[in-house]
Amino acid sequence: MWFKICFRSIVFMLAFVCAHLIHIKKQMSLRKKNHFTNPICTPNIINPGKYGGIAFDAYGTLLDVSTVLTARAKELKLPNGFVTLWRQKQLNYSWLRAAMKRYVDFWDITMDSLDYTLEFYNRTLTQKQKKYILRGWYKLEPFPEVKSALDLLKKNNQNLYILSNGTPRMLSLVLFSSGLRTYFKSIVSVESVKTFKPNPKVYALLEESVCVPRDKLLFVSGNSWDAAAGKSFGFKVASIQRDTSPGNRLGYIPDFNFTNLLELAKFIQNL
Repeated sequence: MWFKICFRSIVFMLAFVCAHLIHIKKQMSLRKKNHFTNPICTPNIINPGKYGGIAFDAYGTLLDVSTVLTARAKELKLPNGFVTLWRQKQLNYSWLRAAMKRYVDFWDITMDSLDYTLEFYNRTLTQKQKKYILRGWYKLEPFPEVKSALDLLKKNNQNLYILSNGTPRMLSLVLFSSGLRTYFKSIVSVESVKTFKPNPKVYALLEESVCVPRDKLLFVSGNSWDAAAGKSFGFKVASIQRDTSPGNRLGYIPDFNFTNLLELAKFIQNL
């Protein structure tokens, strides 16, 4: 009788330990694929504070995708509107590839959308010129209030993360160039799940990578479609509306709306 009870107890404990080791192995694999330092998750451990973490989209939220690229486009005598169309095709290709399940990384999409935009305007660039404008993606600048906002959030002991379509290399280079890298505890790239926003797998990757349940994460995006997708997944969402464009009619409304990140940081400070 006692032998059976002890045997069952040992089997249960071994099963629990094995499940925990498998979970840790999966997290280590996830960290390696992202090429960034993500924490190893311990189940049911949540970071303290009003939110377990605040996760930001990168392009169009922290980083201005227009100013540097537009300046380089003008140097190359490309037409007005060139960068706007380039960015729109970049997003369109990411959405289509996610829907078709035909993944290539975000750098390849950025090159493909550049080629489309050049053809649309009937322009050609030398390889040196193409390399010059493409490398503008490594030199993007933060929006003016971003560093002040991040300083305030860090002062209030917030754990900050990034979730981005960008490749690890793209993100590493632009975050170091812009001086933003040190603000963030972890950078999560979609590369490890081989798809793009707004696929729910991307938002699930964030939840799993940073060890915080979705209802304890505040997701911040300056792209209204991204904010809607994050809300659909179950995050608390803050939308950064830098212009007067109407929000998307997707049935998911952000919890908060701000015109810039400093407004968000001051709001968090007063919670």
